[in-house]
Amino acid sequence: MKFTKSKLGNLADFTTGILLPRIKDPIDEKPSQRMIYNPLSRSVRYIHGDSELPLITTDQIGISMLQREAYLVEKKAFVDEQILTANFTAATLDSRVKQSYFVWWFNHSIEAQRQLEALGQLGRRVILKDLREMTISIPNLSLQHDIGELYVLSQKRSIALKRKADLTEEQALQFIRQHMMEEG
Repeated sequence: MKFTKSKLGNLADFTTGILLPRIKDPIDEKPSQRMIYNPLSRSVRYIHGDSELPLITTDQIGISMLQREAYLVEKKAFVDEQILTANFTAATLDSRVKQSYFVWWFNHSIEAQRQLEALGQLGRRVILKDLREMTISIPNLSLQHDIGELYVLSQKRSIALKRKADLTEEQALQFIRQHMMEEG
């Protein structure tokens, strides 16, 4: 199998986000058509206003510069725009790299992990220069598709199993609390 090696700077355009305090429009949990992009947060925050802000779209990859993780950007129901904040960078890949393959590569490949480890201690943010200098091995599009699809399916299954485990734990704790109240 032949792989092509290339620097990420030759395969992707990167866009940085805005610092939250610089957003002049009100931000809260009340739904609107503009939300703050943050795949790491369980709570959703929305922006109310129409000032021009950097966006991330479903044809891009979100990269957490602090967590050193990449994410597929998902379409959110009733949301027209996802606002890119300074904690994330948007990567627009060229046609030689499939999004799901890139996310797998960035998050799990030995090649990417070694490069990320070489950038210094884990608590340090990755900077754009670091991303552009990383080297990626690119297989043919068919293999990228297969790797990416398997990765996405495994992630979805993992999330479903975690939700089931959380629900089981919640039910067990509720049963224990009820039982303790009857005893006490």
